[in-house]
Amino acid sequence: DQLRAVLAGLNPGTGLTPNGDQVKTWKNRVPGFDLTFSAPKSVSVLYALADPLVRAEVVDATNTAVEEAVRWLEREACFVRRGSNNREAKAAPFEPFGTRRLPGVGFIAAGFRHRTSRAGDPHLHTHVLVANLTRGPDGKWSALDGQAPYRSKLAAGAMYQSVLRNELSRRLGVEWNTVHNHVADIAGIPRRVVKHFSKRRTEIEAELDRLGLAGPDAARDAMLATRSKKLDIDHDTLDEHWQADAATVDYSPDDITHLLSHARPLDREQPLTADTRIAVQAFDVETGERIEHSVTLADFVASVAWKLPETDAVVTRLDVQNAVTEQLSRHGNARLVERLTDAVLASPELIPLPIADGGDAGWEQRW
Repeated sequence: DQLRAVLAGLNPGTGLTPNGDQVKTWKNRVPGFDLTFSAPKSVSVLYALADPLVRAEVVDATNTAVEEAVRWLEREACFVRRGSNNREAKAAPFEPFGTRRLPGVGFIAAGFRHRTSRAGDPHLHTHVLVANLTRGPDGKWSALDGQAPYRSKLAAGAMYQSVLRNELSRRLGVEWNTVHNHVADIAGIPRRVVKHFSKRRTEIEAELDRLGLAGPDAARDAMLATRSKKLDIDHDTLDEHWQADAATVDYSPDDITHLLSHARPLDREQPLTADTRIAVQAFDVETGERIEHSVTLADFVASVAWKLPETDAVVTRLDVQNAVTEQLSRHGNARLVERLTDAVLASPELIPLPIADGGDAGWEQRW
């Protein structure tokens, strides 16, 4: 009931807005935003087939990754709008004309973790329902500026994936395959098992092949076209079902347990100095195999800064942060990613560009 009240723009239990006013009905009002954080399929498979102790660590790791990603969004994409573009609506002659973006105090949100896909496969994902309401620096409650979370959604997803890799490496010692589009699978999880438990993806790919289409927009349309009613799943027997299903693709429990070795990821409180070593992913030029090696902070910064202009002449902080998370292999807590992003932005290879005062671009400095 409290969540429903907040989504309706009310202070729970009062029937009034948090500002003490009567709630107003706005056409096309958006009550909230659904942020969905999905673990890589290999992580969901590890969760489904591992013992209860490992499963608990996977759940805690996903919770930490969601929390850090949402906190990052609160710092980077929680804004309110003040002012008006209507000159007659100004409250006072000295009030500046036009809208401006101001920081909000944070989100009001609720998280809902799920562990299955519509097809009944293991699929760890968390829906974070963010109410379209926050308090501005003037103490007034109002709707969020929805453009900021929308622009930051890819970077928030990349942060989630990076923190998740760091947490699972620290907790379970797993290693990772190559990061592609900010997502990586656990090295050693049999590909045949991952594919077997990806029935929804198989349905979507089959629809794309039937239509002869490709690309993210076509994939979204195919996902909606093939979206069926969720299966009626017996959660009491779900674990046994997953184990039996995995056995049909020549799965052995040893395929999972041998992955859990010791690892020493970078401590999140370790200061960044000239001697700091960062674990990054690379390829052996002779064998073509994926390898992991450590580089100095200076080499890491230089590598990211030099590669950025290859994709775009002008980048934002979000672009730089995404490039940082793409390079990291095991290390990736939010604080470390932000510090490395700051280090890259301080590189002489990137030059800050002046932006006009006010307007929507004020929060998104470019280099």
